[in-house]
Amino acid sequence: MKCSRCGLESDIQEAFLVRKRWAGLVKHAYCPGCMEKVVIREQLESVLLIALILAFLDAYTFRRGVIRIAADLLFLVAVNYPIIAAHELAHAAAGKALGVRVFKVTIGLGRLLFSRRVAGTDWELRLWPFGGGTVMACPPKGGSRARFFGAVLAGPAMHGVLIAAAVKLQVFLIVLQEWFGADVADWLHWTSLFLFLNLILLIHNLIPSKSGVSFGQLGTDGFQLLHLLFQKPEEEVNRNQAYYLLEAMDASARNDPAAALRWIDLGLALQPGQPSLRILKGNAFIKQKRFAEARALYEAMLSTAEAKQPYLKYLLYNNIAYAGLLLKDPEMLAEADRYSSEAIRQLGWEPAIIGTRGAVLAEMGRPDEGILLLQDALKRHPDKLGKASDTYHLAAAEKRRGNEAESRRYLELTRKYDPDFYLLDAPAEELPAA
Repeated sequence: MKCSRCGLESDIQEAFLVRKRWAGLVKHAYCPGCMEKVVIREQLESVLLIALILAFLDAYTFRRGVIRIAADLLFLVAVNYPIIAAHELAHAAAGKALGVRVFKVTIGLGRLLFSRRVAGTDWELRLWPFGGGTVMACPPKGGSRARFFGAVLAGPAMHGVLIAAAVKLQVFLIVLQEWFGADVADWLHWTSLFLFLNLILLIHNLIPSKSGVSFGQLGTDGFQLLHLLFQKPEEEVNRNQAYYLLEAMDASARNDPAAALRWIDLGLALQPGQPSLRILKGNAFIKQKRFAEARALYEAMLSTAEAKQPYLKYLLYNNIAYAGLLLKDPEMLAEADRYSSEAIRQLGWEPAIIGTRGAVLAEMGRPDEGILLLQDALKRHPDKLGKASDTYHLAAAEKRRGNEAESRRYLELTRKYDPDFYLLDAPAEELPAA
C-alpha cells in the first residue's frame, strides 16, 4: 500500500489509515507518519464547518455584522483549549481519586509546546486545540473495572457540568437584563456558543467509535465505557497487562531499566509470551548494556506465532539489527544490514527504524547515507531519549568521515538530550569524539 500524502510504501496494509470520500468513490490511505497531520486537518475542517454554520445563523437569525461574526469564530477557537483541558483534567482527577494510575495527560494535537512531569504524571500542551488524551490504567486489585469506568466517565461528565454552568450563567444574565436593564446580548450569545460547543463534544465523546489502525486503535470515551460494561471475563487479564506494560514503559522513559524489568516480569508472570512486554524486556537489556541477551531474546521471538504478524516481525528485525550493531561483531554486520534494510522498507515511518538503518550504514563505511537517515530520525523522534540515540550515532558517523568538530557537537547534544544515555559511560577512547 502507498501513502497518498508522502508516497511511502509498505506491504503492511493494516498499518495504514484509510479514508473514503464522495460516497466511497475516492479512497486515500495514510501511513502512521502522516496520520496525525490528517487527523488535525479533519479536526480543523470540523471546527470550520461548525463555525460556518454558526456564522450563517448569526448573519441570518441574529443579524450580526462581519466583525461580530469574526469575534464569534475567534471565541470558538480560543475556548477549545480550556474545554479540552477541563475534559482531560476530569479524567486525571477522577482517576487519582479512584486509585487509577494516570501516566500522561495531553491537551491539543501536533507540535509539542510544553511538557512537564508532575506527581508521577507527564503533562503535555500541544499546538492545535483539537483534541487530547489521558493515558491511564488500573492496578490489578478489587474493583478495578468499576474504578476505571468512573475515571473514563468523568471526561464526558465534565461537559455536562460545563453545560449546566453555562445555563446558570445565562439565567443570571437574563436577570441582570430584566432587572437592571444591562446590555448582555453579546454575553448571552457567547454563552450559547459555549453551551453548543460542549453539547457537540459531549455527543462526540459518547458515540462509540474507534479511529486509527488495527494495532493501536483509539476509542472514544463512549467506546471504552461500552467495552467495560460488556467486558468478557478473560479481558480482565488484558487490562492487567496494559497496566504492567504502561508502568514498564514509564520506567524505561525515566531511564530506570531495573524498575522496568520488575514491572515486565510481573506482567510476564500472567502471560509469559506477551510480545510487547518481551520486546520491552529486550530494550531494558540494551539500556543495561546486555546486548547479547537482548539480541537472543529478539531472535527467539522470531520463531513464535505472534511474529507471523508483519508489523512485529519487522520490528524484531530492526531490534536484532541494532543489538548486533552494538555488539560490534563484524560477523553480525551483514545480518544487521539485511535486517535493517527490510525493516525500513516496511516500516519506514518509524524514527527508531530510520535511526537504526542510518547507524548500520555508517558502521558499514557509508557515513554519508547514514547521516542523512540519522538526521531524518532526529527530526522525527518525539522524545529526548530517541534523539540522544540519533545524535550519538551521528557523532560516530561524523568521526568516521573525519569531521571531528561535528562529531564533538553531536556528542554534546547527546549529553544535553540524555546525560545518562547508556553508551556515554564507555571509556574515553571508545567515544565517537574522543
